[in-house]
This record gives sequence, C-alpha cells and structure tokens, in this order.
Amino acid sequence: MDLKKFIAPTMREALLKVKDELGPQAVIIRTEQLSGGVLNAGQIEVTASLDESLIARPEMNTFEARLKQNINAQNRATQNIDDTASPFQGTYTPGGQKFQPQELPHVEKIPPSTSNSNTSTHNSDNFDNSDNSGTSNASRAKQSAQDAINQKNLTSEFDKLQKEMKKLQSQISEGFEQSSSAVPAELRRVYRQLTHSGIIPELAGQLITEYALEISPKDRSEEDSKVWIKNKLTSKLPIAPTLSLQENRATILLFLGPTGVGKSTTIAKIAAEQLMSGNVNVGIISTDGYRMGAMEQMSVFARSAQIDFRAAFSEEDIDQALDDLKDKDLILVDSAGRSREHKHHMSELSDISKFVQADETYLVLAANTRERDLNAFYEKFKPFGISRLIYTKVDETSEMGALWNLSVQKKLGLAYLCHGQTIPDDILTADASEIAGWIMAEG
Repeated sequence: MDLKKFIAPTMREALLKVKDELGPQAVIIRTEQLSGGVLNAGQIEVTASLDESLIARPEMNTFEARLKQNINAQNRATQNIDDTASPFQGTYTPGGQKFQPQELPHVEKIPPSTSNSNTSTHNSDNFDNSDNSGTSNASRAKQSAQDAINQKNLTSEFDKLQKEMKKLQSQISEGFEQSSSAVPAELRRVYRQLTHSGIIPELAGQLITEYALEISPKDRSEEDSKVWIKNKLTSKLPIAPTLSLQENRATILLFLGPTGVGKSTTIAKIAAEQLMSGNVNVGIISTDGYRMGAMEQMSVFARSAQIDFRAAFSEEDIDQALDDLKDKDLILVDSAGRSREHKHHMSELSDISKFVQADETYLVLAANTRERDLNAFYEKFKPFGISRLIYTKVDETSEMGALWNLSVQKKLGLAYLCHGQTIPDDILTADASEIAGWIMAEG
C-alpha cells in the first residue's frame, strides 16, 4: 500500500483521520507541522501506512541501522579473541589449577535401638548392669567425641568450598583478563562480548561464573553458552509492568532526571502514545521554569495534540493544576532537569515529589551516559521514590549493556526506550529478550 498523508488543524484530528481510514493497525511514518503555503500553514501533516515494510528507516543514522552497524562491529571484534587451548576443566581456582571438590567424610550413626535392646535384655535376665552401663556410657562418650570431630571436619570442608567459590567469583569478576589462561577460549569470547556490549566486568564475570558452575565441561559449547547467557540476561532484567490507570481518579506520573536527557520529549511521546491507544484523556503539568523555552515548547505540543496543559511555578500552582485536571485519566508531570550537585535544586525536586504524590515516579537517563554517572544519578534521585526507569538516546550508544546494568543492580523496572526525536514514533516499550539479543549481538 502507498504512503498516505493526512492534514488537520491539530494532532488529535490528524490521528483520528488515520484511524478512521487505515484502522488502529496503521503505522505512523512521520509527523510535521506545516509552515508554508496559504491553506495548510500551521496545520499538522501525518504520514501513515498499513505496510510495516514501508517504514522509512533506510538512513544509516536511524536506530535500527545504527544498531545493526554496532552488532556487526561487535561480531568482528569477538572473532579476533585468542582461541588458545586452556587447561581449564570444570571449576577452577585462581592460578589455573583444577579444583576437584574433596569427598566429604562419611559419618556412620549407631542406631539407638541397639544399645536400648541390649540394656533391656540384661535387665530382664536380672544381671548386674553396673559394668555394662559404664561401658555403654564410655561408648557413647567416644561416639560423641567422634561425632564432634566429624562435624568439625564437615564444617572445615564446607568453609573450604565456600572460600574456593568466593575465589572463583573474584577471579572471574575482578581479574578475568589476568587469569584468562585458566578460562576456556569459548568462555573468554563470551565474556569479551558481554563487556564489549557494555556489561560491567563484575556482572559479566558473575554470568560466566554461573554458567561454568551450572553446566559441566562435557555439555558446553560456545553456541550453547551464548543461548544460556542470553536467557540469563533476559530473566535477570526487571521490566516495569504495563501502565495501568486508576478507576476512580486520575493516574499521576512524575518524571525526574538530570539536565539534557530529553524528559519533555519523552513525556510528549508517552502522551501521544496514550492518545493513540484508545480513549485516554491526558493532561500535562510542567514545573520546568528554568530552561529557556521549555514551557512554550510543551505548550505548543499540547495545543497541537489537544491536550490540557498547565504551567506550575509553586506548590500552589501545582495544587491548582492537579485540581484543574482531576477529571483526566492520566496526568504527566514534567520537572526541570537538575544538577545532582546543586543542593537547592534537589531540595526543590524533593518538595515537588512530596506535593505531587505520584502513582509512579520515572527516572529518565540517557543511555550514552558513563556507567559511574548513571549510578550517581540513581543515588541522587533515589530518595524521591523512583519506581521505574526510562532510557533516552539509545540510538547514540553502541553499548547496549548500559540498558541492563543499573536495572539489574538496583532491581529497578525498565519501562521505555527512546531512540530519536520523532513524536510519537521513537519510543519502545522495554522488552527483556530484545535487549538481551542486542547485548549478545544478534542481528
């Protein structure tokens, strides 16, 4: 089917035209506000199609094309990893020696019925039990001493096993490169692939450790290890539940994050997505009075999409805005980006968070941020009750492991991924299996 263009005074009317003519399965190719001409100036033009194969993604700077480029580069890099044979056979110790768990000492217990039956027999025959009793007590004391020794041996062996396990994890997680001669080539390649994809060494080492301990050497292969690791990446990544609306009141979502990550654009995408998904009445409140033009940009979008918008500069303004929008199904609250080092700004955010009393609080971070800074941002915004995570600028990073690390470490559900500026197209609902595939360079 050919591409079709729909022109209307507002975004809502344009989307309704698309839905009426092409149905709910229509694919939005692009949206544009028309500026030239006489008849269409100031109107919204939406290009749509029913054929998903016609989605315009030929340029190399689109998310999918760049992702494919990164995956191909990753595959080439991992093919160059040293394939030298390894002495590793099963679980290993630091230094490369084979570790064979020692057989635990066998403890034989004397059935209590034996001594009791003998005592009973002697008593029935009216023999003197004084010597017999002394022998029995000595035997029991000897057995108790032996049990104590056995128990001590068991504890010692258990402690040894625990120490070996900790050494094993430490070796892989912290000194993997230095101890690579003790690790099979296929596991070295998988480890390199994980770290090359942005999985931090500690977590990559843990994944390889789990695989090495769970799968015996005879059952291992490089291909199977990749499948196993991908499944483990998928199962470990927390995904936020689908957004659900309250029945008798507006659902309030608060968006927090550092400066420049694209919170306002993300809010616009979610608002447009909800408008297209069904009969959802959306309202937007912006508290961003710091950034030049931020209020105006959000106001222009809200008008074009026929979304009620309120600007709020104080707690009284927020209270009034929440009251004005109380009949909406969904209220999205935008906050100003804040430097984590500015105590006054962070104090203002704390006040806004307490006053809004959001149902869900989203932390919005850029995927191309350094790992150390991602953790620092999380720690700074954590006191505000963060419940879900959104990554923006996914198209600007080649290290997809960044989408995995923080969520897994902090057990924070990943909700959305944004990969461009186009509204509402460039946003994806987070999918654990898909992210695991990106990390494992499937493409």
